[in-house]
Amino acid sequence: MAARNGEDSCKPDLATKLGSPHQALMDEFSANVDRFSGVSGAAITPRLDNYVEPHETHMESLSERLTIQLSPGNPDAGMKLFRIVNFKVFDEVLAFRYSPRKRRPRIPCSEILKALVFQKLERIPSWKSLESKIAKADVRRRIGLEKAIRNQRISDFTRRVGPEGFKVIVIELSKQLRALIPDFGEEVAIDSTMVWAYANPYNEKNSDTDAKWGVKKLEAGKPIRTYGYKLHLTAEAKRDLAIWELTSGANRHDSPFYPELLNGACQQRQVKASIADAAYDSKKNYHHTLKCKAAPIIDYNRRRSKNKKGRRLDKEMPIQRGSPEWNSYTAKRSAVERVFSRLKELGLETHLKLRTKDRVEVHFLLCIVTLLILAFAAAVTGNPSLAGIEQWRD
Repeated sequence: MAARNGEDSCKPDLATKLGSPHQALMDEFSANVDRFSGVSGAAITPRLDNYVEPHETHMESLSERLTIQLSPGNPDAGMKLFRIVNFKVFDEVLAFRYSPRKRRPRIPCSEILKALVFQKLERIPSWKSLESKIAKADVRRRIGLEKAIRNQRISDFTRRVGPEGFKVIVIELSKQLRALIPDFGEEVAIDSTMVWAYANPYNEKNSDTDAKWGVKKLEAGKPIRTYGYKLHLTAEAKRDLAIWELTSGANRHDSPFYPELLNGACQQRQVKASIADAAYDSKKNYHHTLKCKAAPIIDYNRRRSKNKKGRRLDKEMPIQRGSPEWNSYTAKRSAVERVFSRLKELGLETHLKLRTKDRVEVHFLLCIVTLLILAFAAAVTGNPSLAGIEQWRD
């Protein structure tokens, strides 16, 4: 995960990005992930055979093997996603979160991750409901689960893996998509959205003290207050996918999170343009973007400057404000709003049943991982329509 030769120092390695408490874990994991992904220096070798389930039939190409599983005449197609993507590779990706000492056999990470992705696609509201759903043999057969999983096992898995482990999955899926789509992640859009907490703030004993009050929007000139969290997102501007996220209380302003969100994209590849609205308009954010060798496409906030026409810094911009090229990039800012909309289809707001910041962030990351897995399945089959959520439901 180290930065490639010649890249700017503003792109931290994964251990730095996730925080110093996880340094030892990430050092232990770095050797495994490079071997798993076929990474040597700056080179990235696609390993589609690792990500795609093997088939007994001998077909001439990978795409033909996938096409036969998607044919309408196959009565056992069921949840096709779980027959295309080989979830077992994630056992090795998440191995760094488990002790190497021998213990009693545990449920593989791949099995629980399958169940969690299934939950998002089927819009199952809670892990208790998910347990009841996968207790049925026909459901387990559809998604390839060997045995039923108790909701306590799912809870233990998400606690152990935590936001750090799921961010590693996000990076790995983004890396595989970049191997299939060379320009994936070159242009990013940054924004945030608020999500209500699963708690009653008016109780004397508040069950979620990490959540905070914030102003979501103005209606008829009056602010609408929200008690919960804010999801800060870096989205791939061309394909409406999330590639990095940060979670905070709803009371935090967007602008201070911009450098970390951009670093999350820059550590994966060189970013050409970073697009954001006027909430991120600050000299610090402009300079940080230029330091990362990207073009800042940030709307001008006239309330923060005496000069109402623009900044003096505009003369140093690689893309001039108001030019046709600038306007073409600005039009792509809506990509992050579409990502929020797709995440809400997966229960980003309605199915939040967790408390405390780390647990809520796991919920956000599971929604993001589900979208990336759908995108990967669409990329390997060459069928973009399969990235749609409804395509994978019976």
